[in-house]
Amino acid sequence: MNGHIHLIRSNHDKRSEAYESCFYEVVDYKDMGIMADGVKCRLILSYYFIPFYNGARHMAFMLHGHTHKTEESVMEERIKKDIRRKGLRCEAYNVGAMWQNYEPQTFEEIIARQGRKIPLI
Repeated sequence: MNGHIHLIRSNHDKRSEAYESCFYEVVDYKDMGIMADGVKCRLILSYYFIPFYNGARHMAFMLHGHTHKTEESVMEERIKKDIRRKGLRCEAYNVGAMWQNYEPQTFEEIIARQGRKIPLI
C-alpha cells in the first residue's frame, strides 16, 4: 500500500518500538476530518465500539473493529438499532476484515453497503 499507514491499536498488536516504527502513526483513538462524496465528515476511529462516541449527535461517523462475527457483534447491532429507534444518531460501523470480505474498502463503500447515506451538513 502506498502512502502513510496509520495504526489504530488493537488488543492483537504488539507494543514494541520495532513494530510501531513501521507505521506513520500509532494511536488508540483518532478523531479526524475527511471529505467523502464531496462532503466534509468527522470520523472517529477506534478498535473498540463506543455507542456514544464523540460527535455522534453532530454528524460524526465511527469506524471500529474488535467484535468478530460473534454473539458480541449481534449485541452491538442491537445496541445501535435501539439507539436509532430512540431518535438518537449512531453511525458506527464495524470494519473488521471479516465484515469487508477481507478486502480494503473506502469510507463511501462502507456507508453505502449499510444502506446509509452521508448527510449534507
